[in-house]
Amino acid sequence: MTTIGVGLCGAMVGLAVWLLVAAASGHIALPGLLHPGDALGPRHLLAITSACGLLVAVVVQIPVLGVLTGGLLWIGLTAITGPSVPAITRMGDAVASWCETVRQELEAGQPLRAAVVASCDMPPEPLAIPLGRLAERLERQQLPDALWGLRADVDHAAIGPIIAALDIAYRRGAGDLPRLMENQVEATRHRVAMLRDLHASRAKHRRAMALLLALFAVSIAVLMVVWPAFLAAYRPLVGELVLGGIGGAVFLAVRSLVRLSQPSLPPDFFAVRDAASTQTARAARTRQPL
Repeated sequence: MTTIGVGLCGAMVGLAVWLLVAAASGHIALPGLLHPGDALGPRHLLAITSACGLLVAVVVQIPVLGVLTGGLLWIGLTAITGPSVPAITRMGDAVASWCETVRQELEAGQPLRAAVVASCDMPPEPLAIPLGRLAERLERQQLPDALWGLRADVDHAAIGPIIAALDIAYRRGAGDLPRLMENQVEATRHRVAMLRDLHASRAKHRRAMALLLALFAVSIAVLMVVWPAFLAAYRPLVGELVLGGIGGAVFLAVRSLVRLSQPSLPPDFFAVRDAASTQTARAARTRQPL
């Protein structure tokens, strides 16, 4: 049973290290299971980590080791299923390109609605599906409602100010709409570049996180191979308390490095409008038709 427990514990720690390295890179995914940015609810996380931790605790007969294993898996799964900075920056570039297309159509003399329709015919790859849905909505909806539907389809903070500006320009008018769109393009690209540079500057934290986990996993694996009996010292209550202190320090260090390795995402001040605001906007357009 001890040999099985040693192998199982090593496998769990190795899986946790792999998850954290995958999350740190932002590009590696779990084949067929998870991809960076995929949503994984708290219940799923709790079920997976609890099952793995309980299995280790039962086989190795050290409850604290099972808790630590589950904690490492929790951090790894939370990190890999969180927002992927490379994916966010790619979407931000696509939003800026779409806004630039709208600006070019406006400068060519197109009305606002026609400019938006034309922009749907040349979508950037990350926005191909949302802009296809926008084109369908424009056939049966007013422009502001269709644009806010696009905001609901695209989970990126950069598109909110653009949608809000187009909404206000459609309802209230704008003196120089192409210039306004040009400012939006510049601001979006600036925010995307800042996020990309900040993510690159955090690479040292990701390397430190991977190094810490690798050293911890290798140390545990070597001890298990060279001296399997060392686990016996951690089975009494005092031994579990010592193991919990060591594991807790590693857990907190890894969690801090995970937070430091991921830059804060830009706030979203233009969330999707609720039903009440939509009704208010529709009433305003009815009172002041264009």
